Parts: sequence; C-alpha cells; structure tokens
Amino acid sequence: MQRSTRFNTTYIGLALLLILLMQGTWSQMRSARTITYSEFQTLLEAKQVSEVFITRDRVSGTLTTAVEGSDRFVTNRVEPELAAQLEEHGVEYSQRRENTMFSTMLS
Repeated sequence: MQRSTRFNTTYIGLALLLILLMQGTWSQMRSARTITYSEFQTLLEAKQVSEVFITRDRVSGTLTTAVEGSDRFVTNRVEPELAAQLEEHGVEYSQRRENTMFSTMLS
C-alpha cells in the first residue's frame, strides 16, 4: 500500500510541475502584442525591431521602443512572394495558423 501511495504522489507532483511550466509559457506568449505581418514589415523598415526569433510559421521578437505598452511582438509568417504582391497593392495582410491538434489526435 505504501508504494502505491508514493507512486501516485510522484505523478501528482509531475503533473503540477507541468501545469506550472505551461502557465509560464502561456503568460509569456500573452505579454507579446500580436501584429499583422505587414505591420511587422513596416516596423522592420523603420528600424524599430531589435531582435527576431523565427520558427516555421511564426516570427516573434523585441522592438526598440514599446508600441501600445509592449516591446514584444508576435506574428504569423507569410510567403515572401505573396507578401510582395500584397504590399505592392497596398493590402494589409497576415496569415492565420490552423489548429491541427484535433485532427492530429484523431489520426
């Protein structure tokens, strides 16, 4: 009986640790201001971007000066060719991420 109790408390402790890590990540993501990709390019051309982190579908980073109370931003990437065409016609653009978690879980 004693071993079973220890086993369960270990899993409870790991679950709590995982929840705290997820909450920390979530709060960091929420502190960044979400902008459109065209706004990101405008800020980049104005030399207001000091640091950028690029993933497969997202761009996040730090601005040199805070805009609307936040010096961090996040945006979804847009294909360069499409971005150039849209910018040429003066269209504001951004890309939306698809939520594939449900379909991945089903497969």
